[in-house]
Amino acid sequence: MLDTLIFRCLALGLALLFVAAGLHKLGHQARFKGILADYRLLLGMLIPLAGILIPVLEIALGAGWLLLALRAGALAVVSWGSALLLFIYALAIGVNLARGRRHIDCGCGLAAGPDPDGMGHPLSPWQVLRNLVLAALALLPLAGIRPREPVLLDQFVLALALAALLLLYAALNQLLGNQGAINSWRKPHA
Repeated sequence: MLDTLIFRCLALGLALLFVAAGLHKLGHQARFKGILADYRLLLGMLIPLAGILIPVLEIALGAGWLLLALRAGALAVVSWGSALLLFIYALAIGVNLARGRRHIDCGCGLAAGPDPDGMGHPLSPWQVLRNLVLAALALLPLAGIRPREPVLLDQFVLALALAALLLLYAALNQLLGNQGAINSWRKPHA
């Protein structure tokens, strides 16, 4: 069973991750639809619809995690929905890695803002692992949450833990982007 404080930190972290990703994808629609097309997993006529539905789903899941952190919401729906979406992302990256298409942008960098150099974040096996770990974390609350009333110190610890997790995630995302860029300099892509 998860302690309430750990659950709230996880829920708020996932809420921020999904809402930020969804808002950036909605704000950069042309680029996001281009990334979806580069994956070559959807029929061309489905890309405009997926370009809207995916970010809306991410925002809805983020809102669901926020509600869960505030002690309201359907835990199973939000947990399973988040894990499924993250697993699909891992699968899409894995399929393209198996095809040898490492050079395409994973779409993860949209959360970091505009891409002035046009490099994006080339695909890497670490992105598959990251999405699978996030999917597992999304399912973790289904094991149960030990209820207790948070004290003032819990709020302070929650804020610090959330800040540390966000910085760690941003650093990992940057390292993955750097690794992909370095690999693309070393090997020409087809």
